[in-house]
Amino acid sequence: MHPVIAFDVYGTLIDTQGVTAELEKRLGEPGKAVEFARRWR
Repeated sequence: MHPVIAFDVYGTLIDTQGVTAELEKRLGEPGKAVEFARRWR
């Protein structure tokens, strides 16, 4: 059997808030960006 190293990158290595900030820029509506990011997560 081979040793396995596993870790959770979501929220640790990936900036989930950065996705919302980028969506706000592209969508132009903060409420829609927050809702989209919430559903995506």
